[in-house]
Amino acid sequence: MSRLNLGKVNPFCQTGITRRRLERDVEREILDYLEANVVGLFWKNYSSGVYDPQKKIFRPMTSVKGVPDILGIVAGMFIGIEVKTPHNKVRPPHQVEFRDKVVEQGGICFFADSVDAVKEELKLLGVGDG
Repeated sequence: MSRLNLGKVNPFCQTGITRRRLERDVEREILDYLEANVVGLFWKNYSSGVYDPQKKIFRPMTSVKGVPDILGIVAGMFIGIEVKTPHNKVRPPHQVEFRDKVVEQGGICFFADSVDAVKEELKLLGVGDG
């Protein structure tokens, strides 16, 4: 039997295997939760870049590295949420550095792999209804 982890078994799927949850799925769930439950403004930060067909590479859209996937403002306070999937919790140094700089300036910035993680973090920080 293969050791490749393809996801949870789904009894309704003919192959019996579902795909792994993608980061974009977790991002959408978090954004849906925030929009429905936290008074503020939230949006997805699209930072994947623009494709350069001549050089066949993606050029970054921003010169600032480590900007989180979800950005927001609640009661005048900046919030950044870097989304990681449960199976990929790697935190590149530039993301950690950006988080640290935001916190030093009085903002909120954290890593989350689920809606529950966001709820818990916001509750600890006293933001929204967490």
